[in-house]
Amino acid sequence: MTSDEKINRLRQWMRDNGIDAYLVPHADRFQSEYLVPQDERLAWLTGFTGSAGMAAILSDKAFLFTDGRYTLQAAAETDAHVIEVIESPAGNPADVFGGHLSEGGVIGFDPMLFTVAQMTLWRREAQLRHWQLRPLETNPIDLLWTDKPVAPTVPAKAHELAYAGMSTADKTARILEKRNPKAATILISDPTLVCWLLNMRGGDVAHVPLVQGAALLDETGHITLFTNPDKIPADLRLVWGNHVGVENLSRLTETIEKINKPLQIDPVQCSYAIKVFCDDRDIPLVEAQDPALLLRACKNAVEIKGAISAHEKDAMAFDAFMAWFNTRDFEAENITELDVIEKLRHCRTGNTDCVDDSFSTIAGFGPNGAIVHYRADEKTNRRLQPNSLLLLDSGGQYFEGTTDVTRVLPVGTPTPIMKKHYTAVLQGLIALSCTRFPVGTTGAQLEAIARQPVWALGLDYAHGTGHGVGSYLSVHEGPQGFSPRGTAPLQPGMILSIEPGVYLTGQYGIRLENLVAVVDDAREDDIKHMLAFKTLTKIPFESKLICREDLTEAEKEFLQKFQQ
Repeated sequence: MTSDEKINRLRQWMRDNGIDAYLVPHADRFQSEYLVPQDERLAWLTGFTGSAGMAAILSDKAFLFTDGRYTLQAAAETDAHVIEVIESPAGNPADVFGGHLSEGGVIGFDPMLFTVAQMTLWRREAQLRHWQLRPLETNPIDLLWTDKPVAPTVPAKAHELAYAGMSTADKTARILEKRNPKAATILISDPTLVCWLLNMRGGDVAHVPLVQGAALLDETGHITLFTNPDKIPADLRLVWGNHVGVENLSRLTETIEKINKPLQIDPVQCSYAIKVFCDDRDIPLVEAQDPALLLRACKNAVEIKGAISAHEKDAMAFDAFMAWFNTRDFEAENITELDVIEKLRHCRTGNTDCVDDSFSTIAGFGPNGAIVHYRADEKTNRRLQPNSLLLLDSGGQYFEGTTDVTRVLPVGTPTPIMKKHYTAVLQGLIALSCTRFPVGTTGAQLEAIARQPVWALGLDYAHGTGHGVGSYLSVHEGPQGFSPRGTAPLQPGMILSIEPGVYLTGQYGIRLENLVAVVDDAREDDIKHMLAFKTLTKIPFESKLICREDLTEAEKEFLQKFQQ
């Protein structure tokens, strides 16, 4: 079926069930960024394969909302005659489709796929505009999608203490110290936090060593893991002992009802369906940030040491890739983006310590590099030919840590303007990397430092300057980040990316990315407690693209130390 046919079938279901608008987010019940194939409802309906977005289907209109990373990709992947792509947050969904929904209009949604915090905003909009929000027990996409793939059962494994640096018992004790005293039990609904707490890794999601599930932590320190029990082998249960019990995910709400005590949830992460269930049964909810979030973000000494080791191994793999790349004759050889991806994967996983890529490699040559989160496939695969640029964003999963690095490689002779743009992006990365800042500073406060050299050229980029990174977990983790949403104060042990860029639609893209760790930086004359960044990435920049005459002495000194 085409997207048009799928949407028309959905509209027929909506008419039959009294629904005037239906919301289809890129989400699963865990609010994961990366979904298993059977949860890719948005992609099935619209064709859009990005990791952030929401469709709003009305009787006469279909909208797809996504952020600046994906607007070009969304336009390329969807049928413009059927779906209108809107960049958000500039385009508030309620404002955009509000003119097509009359007073009293009914908006249907799957409460499993929206968070408590998201529905708080939607309820406010609905009240202002006199709409009705209707949580549905049945997701119509699941009724229409008759050939859904079946999820394999991949056994979970222990993440050894030699890599984790802290036992589950110690993590549990620290979480309980920080729990809201009004709550008897904490619901940990983010699978990455569950895996971090239980020192467990799995294979449910591509490139993220994740076991999908949730957990209840009671005031005695006992943890109940809710997942597919068949994934949890006997040796892992033995490691946990009586400290952890395992139940089927389907028993989560039943267990919450039996406990019937105040439950702490994180409204930013918890499914709205849990709130509906608890409200219907008068189970008190305490809304607070999951205390595991900051504990996970601040890596311990073992994890920091592991991150350094992982980046050293990653640099060796990238060096092997560059030895191959630099000896290609791109005029004579038919080398494509997919060839580059496969070669880099081979260079990484040829090192047995690299378990997997940390995400699907972005290899965008020429115009494809201007698509921020481009993914090469057989339809878009472009041959590398002189004279343009290859944007290469990739990473590896090592037991010691997770890497993420972006480099831009010239094919043939770069133009002066390419070099000018590359140098400005590099200067932005250096400026933020060298910044000292007082305790309490947020990533949102610092982000503009990396943008300034790009702004000076009259350019900008439509994505955040950096994100948090996990430790042999998700390559994207919060709450730390360099973006307007990065409001968490930076603390020692946090690992973040710094990745400014420049994108010229139809020409090329430039993004440079290093990972850094937040460290203490006390100096004798300081009045404030100061922090700084330690660069973890060890992969060189491309000297052919640097306008050295535009660099300051401090920038040259940074590069000299970095390239050693």
